[in-house]
Parts: sequence; structure tokens; C-alpha cells
Amino acid sequence: MIRIGLLLLLGLLARVFPLRVVFWLTERVGDVVYLAWPRGRRWAKEAMWQAVGEREAKKAVARLARRSVGNYFKYVVELTRLRWLRLEDVTRNIAYEGAEHVAQAMADGQGVILVGLHQGNWDFGGAVLAQQYPVHIVVDTHKPPRFNTFIQGLRERTGVRVIPVEQAARGVLRVLGRNEVLGVAIDAKPGIENGVEVTFLGRPLRVPAGVAALALRTGARLVPVTLVREEGGRYRGFAAEAIRFTPSGDRQQDLRALMQGVLIVLEQWVRRYPDQWYVFRPLWGDELSTRTT
Repeated sequence: MIRIGLLLLLGLLARVFPLRVVFWLTERVGDVVYLAWPRGRRWAKEAMWQAVGEREAKKAVARLARRSVGNYFKYVVELTRLRWLRLEDVTRNIAYEGAEHVAQAMADGQGVILVGLHQGNWDFGGAVLAQQYPVHIVVDTHKPPRFNTFIQGLRERTGVRVIPVEQAARGVLRVLGRNEVLGVAIDAKPGIENGVEVTFLGRPLRVPAGVAALALRTGARLVPVTLVREEGGRYRGFAAEAIRFTPSGDRQQDLRALMQGVLIVLEQWVRRYPDQWYVFRPLWGDELSTRTT
């Protein structure tokens, strides 16, 4: 109940005051959280190091990590504002590059899997595409149930349909079988044992391979996507070409190749907009680089 109240308060502030003012306040909240959350701070810095490489000094990397926390809270404000905003108020400020790639993938008739990271505002990206296609997203279930109902209700106001991760096994097959669109963020549970190892941002990373397995099973096209925040309350979405792929017959090798193709595209957007990538957990495992200490 407290979390719902806080979200409503953020949304109400953004309704009463200019968004730039609320975002400034949100950044200050992010600064406090960044300083008071040593574990999240360290993982965010680790991710920023990987994103920008050795060309940046420690202070610059720390600044990016702090901004990523503030940008995450901006996303929370944006999500909460959906309670009051009309859908056209959201989509009119979004420019989308590469929408033709989604259309081309849909024309193949076997469903499309939009694959992204927790970057920018993925809910707004879904809102744009939901105006043209049936869009479903796989989501984690939050606790308590009332909080989960509130969050998922906000998402469904954008026109997307929510599939709880517990129901995804059968639900996603029905979506793709109807030649519809499925959205999945693949950086939610890194390091899982049944994933595949790829190279991401110059470093080995084990990632879930569920979207690749779905593509092999159904023929659905994998389309990397993201949507980032720009100045002046505007947003820009990107959709890449569907991953080109010829099965080899070796399932494990095919899974790895598909996921590597997706990550090659996604890392370009991470390097371009590192402070809009939200990583506050051990993405590469429990060992921290000495650079972050």
C-alpha cells in the first residue's frame, strides 16, 4: 500500500508541476538512493565500466552510474503518469526508427519476438507498437498482489497485454501461433544455469535463451528493440532488422548464435545511452572488477 501511495504521489506531482521540475526532483531522489545503496551502486558502476570501456575515468563512470539511478526513477514517474495521461499524449512525443523492420518480420506470418533490455522506457515502446499490432509482454509478478495489479494495470493502459512469467510457457506459444508480437527483456535474470554464454560489451555473459528457443521452435523472428528518453520530454525508439539466421542442426550452437546476434545489436544502444540502462544487480556474476572499488 505504501508503494502504491508513493507511485501515486510521483504521478500527481508530474500532473501538477512541469515535467522538467519533477524530473529535477527525481534526479535528486536518485542521488540519495545512489549514495545510500552501496550494493546497487557498485553493480551500476560495474555495468557502466563495461558500457564505456577504459576511455572513461572512474569519476565519469560513477557519474554515469548515478545518472542511471536517477533515470530509472524518471521511468517510474513516466509509468505512474499513465494513470492520468491519454494514450495519444504518450505516443505523440515518440519517434520510432526501424518500424519497417517489425512490419517485415510480421509479414513472414510466424510471430515476432521483440527483445530488449531494461533501458529507457520499454513500456512506451510497447505503447507505440500496440497501436498497429497485438502486443504482449512477459512480466515479473510483484508482491503484494495489490501492488502487482496496480503496476500491470498501468501497463495495460498503453494497449499491451500482460503475460505473467508464471504463465509464459503456454501463453507465448499462443501469441506467436496467432502471428502476434511478444516483448521480452533478457537482462532480468542473468547468470542462469540453463542459459547460453555469449559475449556482451566485451565480456562473457550467460543469458537466458528462452527467446532463441521459441524462435527455433515456432519460426518467430527475433527483433532487437529499445526506446530512450531525449531532451524536451521526447523519446526515440529503435527497432533493428530481424536477426538473420540459418539453423545448423546443433541446438546449443543455434541458441548461442541467435542470442549473440541479439546482443550485438543491443550493446550498440547500451554504449550510446549507457546512463539509461538500469543494472542494479550482479549481471556478470558475484565478482566485481577492481575498477569499481
